[in-house]
Amino acid sequence: MTGLTPACPLSEAGFRRAASALAEEGAAQPCLETNLPTARTWLREALRPLVVLSGNLDRDAVLAAVKLARKYAAMLTCDEDCTGSILGLSMQSAGFLSATLHEQRHLFLVVLAGVEPSQTHPRLGEFLGRNLGTDSLILDPPDPLEALRWLRMGGLDPALQIPTQFAEAANRIQAAASGVVIFGPAWPAAGLPLATELLLWLRDLRARRPWYALYLAPAPNSTGVVETLLSETGYPGNLRFGLGQVDYSPHLLRAERIIQQGETDLCLLVGRPGSFSTRTLARLTQGRTILLDPDPPAWNSPIWLPSARFGVEAPGHFQRLDGVMVDLHSVLHGDHSSMKDLLLELTREAPPA
Repeated sequence: MTGLTPACPLSEAGFRRAASALAEEGAAQPCLETNLPTARTWLREALRPLVVLSGNLDRDAVLAAVKLARKYAAMLTCDEDCTGSILGLSMQSAGFLSATLHEQRHLFLVVLAGVEPSQTHPRLGEFLGRNLGTDSLILDPPDPLEALRWLRMGGLDPALQIPTQFAEAANRIQAAASGVVIFGPAWPAAGLPLATELLLWLRDLRARRPWYALYLAPAPNSTGVVETLLSETGYPGNLRFGLGQVDYSPHLLRAERIIQQGETDLCLLVGRPGSFSTRTLARLTQGRTILLDPDPPAWNSPIWLPSARFGVEAPGHFQRLDGVMVDLHSVLHGDHSSMKDLLLELTREAPPA
């Protein structure tokens, strides 16, 4: 591989990493014949198993993980807080995300609300047809809730005296004939009042002009993972499977809380966690932890089962930023099983000796 067209530094780095790993196939690889039976035994013996989904999974892997969690009466959570993904899906159903990326290219103003797209979505500026570093309005106030309230009130009453620190942003937004607000996980994580204020502000903007919103999830398919969970279970994660029922507790059933407080005797990580602290990873190295991921972990996971990368070594389903589901095909040949197949292998009963 010499490069990707159109250029995307994150994708190119991922493909080069995959190609390098495949070239070194067999070097320091774990023994699946030993690890799979051990992992299956651990799951069967666990009294309080925890399944943690990363935001880099395709739809089939999520469905297989739900099947496994049901079989072993496990707790199932997402490694990232799903608040933003839920808010993004809510806005989509309310019509705030109804503009495609192509349509958003022609909007007058782009508002970056506490996000830096170049770090996570470097081609977003290309899709929107502008340099986001110089041709956008950046909102990054110390108190986002206060800023949102002043911006919303300023839009409702142009004669209102707005504090100086918000006046320029309010004037640009009020003068814009159309626009899109792009935000990431930091703002929704501030709590329900901010999410409510954000939805009210978007509603008021949309009432008079074409305004939209776009949620930049912390991992490439976080919103797709949450949408699949909602479709399959009725909940976005943070749930516990029992005998014929599902308990949902968004505050108590959080992955890091469960791990750090010792409320699980087995942790199955479906994909590499992107938000776990050093303290949490240290606890995982000391207990029964199973990691399914294409790359070897930088920390010492007791069991690592290497999986194929979907969209590189295996096909998969991925949700675009505008909510459209796309099918990804394999482009490199590898010998690893897909994440879905590994999960189904762990779910099935062990063959008789």
